[in-house]
Amino acid sequence: MRRGAKPKPRAVKAAQGTLQPQRDVFASMPAADGEVVPPEGSMTGEAQMVWDLHAPIAIAAGMLKPADAEQFAIYCNLTAFIRQCHRSGDPAPAAHYAEQRRQAELFGLAGERSRSVKGAAGAKQNAFARNGARPGIGGKA
Repeated sequence: MRRGAKPKPRAVKAAQGTLQPQRDVFASMPAADGEVVPPEGSMTGEAQMVWDLHAPIAIAAGMLKPADAEQFAIYCNLTAFIRQCHRSGDPAPAAHYAEQRRQAELFGLAGERSRSVKGAAGAKQNAFARNGARPGIGGKA
């Protein structure tokens, strides 16, 4: 846990005239607009087929942005490797399955629950919200 006062939001600093752009990490990040294209020379032929199959689904779910293309290429290569293992009759290492499942969840490809946004409408509410000081419990009236 950090000590001291909470950092002020960027908008507050700009309004006060204390914003220092060279210290603003998020201002230097690339914009998330544009077309998602696979990185050059980073995928095998079968991984490209996985990209063509899964990328439109991830883009439509809003989970794949241009900045994520390299990581998505890694997911495609991993999925292609697992498929090659299945075709050859050999099992893929268990760590590959676990990582492929984790990557699929990151990109919203592991079912409906992986595409849900925390705190969105229809999401589960806090089950403990009604707990607290109740009359007659713990000596409180």
